[in-house]
Amino acid sequence: MTISATVQEEYLKEFKRIGTEKFFESVLLSASKSIKDYSKSTELIILDQAESFFALYRKTGNDSYSEIAKILRRVAHKVYRAKRKINKEMPTNRKFLEMI
Repeated sequence: MTISATVQEEYLKEFKRIGTEKFFESVLLSASKSIKDYSKSTELIILDQAESFFALYRKTGNDSYSEIAKILRRVAHKVYRAKRKINKEMPTNRKFLEMI
């Protein structure tokens, strides 16, 4: 998945404006609105965005892209675990770590 230039700019501006923890909370809040909607794979979309930001980091060398990717990955895992907690019947996904 590739990220549009507008999304790149928007995430980068917000990250620089509010900082790491507030950005994490902001993305988590927007993702948590769709946790109860099982038809959408919010966690997979966020994980794909994280991979795209890692690719941008490798291309440009901008450390902010790396930080954004790490935050997005944290959010994706948190959303996945929350969905699994709500719905125990949800199939597992190899892209996410499972607690034993």
